[in-house]
Amino acid sequence: MCGVEVGKLVLEEKAAEEKFEAINRLAEAELSKQDIPGELQKTFCFHDGHVLSLKKQGRDGELVLCPADSDMGPFVKLRFVNLWLFEKESGLVIRPRGKESNCVYLYDELYRNEKGYEFHMLLWTRSSLRYATVGCEDIIITQGESF
Repeated sequence: MCGVEVGKLVLEEKAAEEKFEAINRLAEAELSKQDIPGELQKTFCFHDGHVLSLKKQGRDGELVLCPADSDMGPFVKLRFVNLWLFEKESGLVIRPRGKESNCVYLYDELYRNEKGYEFHMLLWTRSSLRYATVGCEDIIITQGESF
């Protein structure tokens, strides 16, 4: 490959990176406009935590996990109050073993809308990546030694 072609590719790569960063800044600005309490935003840091339970209980839902690196304690429970959406991707089976499980929490997106909150999770299992989505009026987070 000649120097002119390499130089052209470098310029194209730089332009693509700048375009991506501009889009990312716009997305972050939009997300920051949402009316999500600061404490709730700050608490959502469960990356690499082990998911011990994700279930629907009547009108509410519940996610119990053991965070990877957290000062919240060994276990955290998110209670989803008054569900209007609860979807787990087919094949998502959680098998807890003490503080670990076959399901690891990788990524989330939390949105505020007219109904309350919409919470999207990307989870890793040994067989594949799985998605779960929860829509609820409120989210209550508690921590403790066990649940």
